[in-house]
Amino acid sequence: MQTSVPAPHLSSNRLEGSLCDTPLDRLLAACRRHLITGTVWVRTPRAVGRVDLRAGGVDAAEFGDLTGDDAVDALCRLADGMYELVQRLPDLDGALGRAAAFQGELADVPLVDLMRHCEDNALTCTIAVVRDFDRGAIVYRAGDIVDVELNGSHDDNHIVELLRMEGARFRVTAPPLDLAIEGWPAVQRAPTAPFEPHRPRAAAGAAADAAPRDRTAGDRSAANATRARGGRRAAIGIALAVAFAAAAYAARALGWLG
Repeated sequence: MQTSVPAPHLSSNRLEGSLCDTPLDRLLAACRRHLITGTVWVRTPRAVGRVDLRAGGVDAAEFGDLTGDDAVDALCRLADGMYELVQRLPDLDGALGRAAAFQGELADVPLVDLMRHCEDNALTCTIAVVRDFDRGAIVYRAGDIVDVELNGSHDDNHIVELLRMEGARFRVTAPPLDLAIEGWPAVQRAPTAPFEPHRPRAAAGAAADAAPRDRTAGDRSAANATRARGGRRAAIGIALAVAFAAAAYAARALGWLG
């Protein structure tokens, strides 16, 4: 009796390559252009290096005993070794998760918290919302909303309807890595499953805010630039404020009637 062997999976969120063909500084430049959030692992006979990225900017780096800029400089000087670029969306506590997607119930994580999470972390991703036959999506680029869709209709005002959607599930997903980034797709036994987000405790959140991040001045400028707020977000914010005000007014009116 023959046992079936599952076909290998080519990941769209992981790339592998050789530093002989693609120096690390060239790979990091491509990640900046495409606003990648995730980790670059570098493996050499000497040591294993790691560069964490947020919206394309270097957030932290390690290589042997080196950290920060010194680690990045040493990794960029390497002429031999292998690298792996892995997209990883941050969990709600800010730490990078284990996959390029996470999912859950809006009853556990309200949509407004997911939206704030995408904005605060300058994410390029899509929040998909599903309930029965309803399908909605909010598309972000570098923390800015670029599209809102509900059942095939594209309109920013659909955010109000999505916020009122009860009993829905959500999935936050990073787009596939751009083909312009050098490397070849990593082969896996199966796709990496989305992780379940964990709501941070207040103390953990305060500690994360207080902890200094290991960024170069150039990367800080790039990250700040990607988080610029535009007129579209302001208009959506006004729509949200109106929706919340209307809901509060309705609640007070029901209270008076009762």
